[in-house]
Amino acid sequence: MNTADSTAAGGFARLPKAWLTLPVSPQAKMLLVAFCGYADPKGRSWFSYEQLGEILNRSKASVAAYVSELRESGVITCKKQTYGNGYNYRLLITVRDWGQIVAAWSGMSRKKAANTKEGPSKAPTSGASCVEPSERRIQPAERKDPSGPITNIYKTHSARQGARVDWTMKDEEAWQRFRPSDRDPITSSFGTPDPELLKKVIAVAADEKTALGYAEQPWIESETNNRLAEFVSDRRISASAAQLADTSKLISQRVKNEASLHAAFQALAEAWQPHWKRLSTPKQITETIAPAIEAALPSRDDRERAGRFMSRGYIAEFWLKRCEARSHTRQAA
Repeated sequence: MNTADSTAAGGFARLPKAWLTLPVSPQAKMLLVAFCGYADPKGRSWFSYEQLGEILNRSKASVAAYVSELRESGVITCKKQTYGNGYNYRLLITVRDWGQIVAAWSGMSRKKAANTKEGPSKAPTSGASCVEPSERRIQPAERKDPSGPITNIYKTHSARQGARVDWTMKDEEAWQRFRPSDRDPITSSFGTPDPELLKKVIAVAADEKTALGYAEQPWIESETNNRLAEFVSDRRISASAAQLADTSKLISQRVKNEASLHAAFQALAEAWQPHWKRLSTPKQITETIAPAIEAALPSRDDRERAGRFMSRGYIAEFWLKRCEARSHTRQAA
């Protein structure tokens, strides 16, 4: 890959030409370019002051001033997100009207393409502006909430596209007849379940888990242990094996994917003070990591739906094995 290819592979940012003449400092305009480059479809991106300082090679105080310039100019909104102890850990930046701007660009691109198909393009008249064809963004991944992580950028927290398997009202009614309450014991049922319905529940559960980017629990537990051990070693923290095990369990039970796991340890790292030499209490750790994990995970509605179907999927696997065992028994007889 040559230099041009490697540069292009890093992605690019777009912003309206009208914003090039905003009455703000050059550094603030560069910051606006970054916000546009990392914006999700709603114009949102998440940064800490430290990350913005790295982009501009400026101090936190200078970055705060540039953000204020953009906010006062009306092109962005800015909301501070804090830990449970009140300390700020990142900013939610929203580029105003970003969705409408992107939609307008797409409309101009379609119109340009339609005109090109109809016949040779005409030379623009004096004073007319040429609309460049819309280009596909090639950023490896957009900086999102979560999902997403505070420092690294992962694809695990992408917008939910919906399950590939269509779960209809008829399917829901059939499941309700089989198990009127999802809270009933796993062995509780009404009638003989339809194997095809059980297979469909398992498929929907897998789709929901994939759509939300959930990781397998054994991987989460192993990765949590590794990161906690590294965290404690780097800071020379005094902790017994039991304390480490309890803390690892506390964290692994709350995170669901790599993005939320990273967010949890990033929150701990940013809140930790150099003179602290012992692990915090479970309550203190929970208060520190909970907001970061919540921000890095998909929406609560999506998580609740996924949790419901993942639970149903576990039950369906149990009953499908039982049905298959009964079928084998009858065939053997």
